Amino acid sequence: MTNRMRSPKARDHAHDQLTAITFDLWGTLLHLSPRNAARYEEERERIWLDSARAWPRVEGAEPVKGSEKEARAQVVQETRKEATLGRTRSVEAQGHRLAELLGREYHPGCVSRQLDPLVRRLPVRIEPADRRTLAELERSGLRLGVVSNLLFEPAESVRALLAEHHLLRFFHHVSLSEELPWCKPSPRIFQDCLEELGVPACHAAHVGDSEEDVTGATREGYGAVGFIGSTRRTVPRTGSASASPSRRGARPRCVHLGSVSELTRKLLKV
Repeated sequence: MTNRMRSPKARDHAHDQLTAITFDLWGTLLHLSPRNAARYEEERERIWLDSARAWPRVEGAEPVKGSEKEARAQVVQETRKEATLGRTRSVEAQGHRLAELLGREYHPGCVSRQLDPLVRRLPVRIEPADRRTLAELERSGLRLGVVSNLLFEPAESVRALLAEHHLLRFFHHVSLSEELPWCKPSPRIFQDCLEELGVPACHAAHVGDSEEDVTGATREGYGAVGFIGSTRRTVPRTGSASASPSRRGARPRCVHLGSVSELTRKLLKV
């Protein structure tokens, strides 16, 4: 264990202690190749359309949309728009909305059950260095959590995916938007995780790959934020207009670019 990843108790300044780190999932710890991501999205939408075609029509209900594909496209658009406002529309809520647009009866759980094996079998890539870093962080005594948006995946299936890849054991709490009313950039989803970890935001760091990660963690008052990206991407700044001031009144340390293992060492450096 390096000095940079020593136990929080060994740090010199109590006000600067980081006692917890939360992580985003997609694009941060879990990676899908562009080809596999496209295949997954295509298969996911096929499941939705095939399922919708089998739902019985509601007598007297007038469909708003003429085709399953058109109705599903509207639901996806609405779901994404809600997410930009920090509000979650779960898989079940999407099913009810799709049925409403088609004038059909939704059977609760039917789509989630069909999506489950697809999500569990996703060919995700996890960097070996990231896995080693998580193990080191856990051994150091830090509290580890996940704060992740799931717009189109059942939360239970993603938990199974994490368990299958032996990642779930590293985390003391996992906050998935599909199980909550909020998603990033709302600070509420970060608050949910931190409350379960028992750590104040000013003593926590967050590592993610999107502007929603930076904005939400900043609004919640995190002590530090790590952004994973490439030099070709626009790097969000905690001082940008989209990021509200920290609840603690001070801008968090914000480290840009790099891998999970690199960022965690930078964030923990006192």
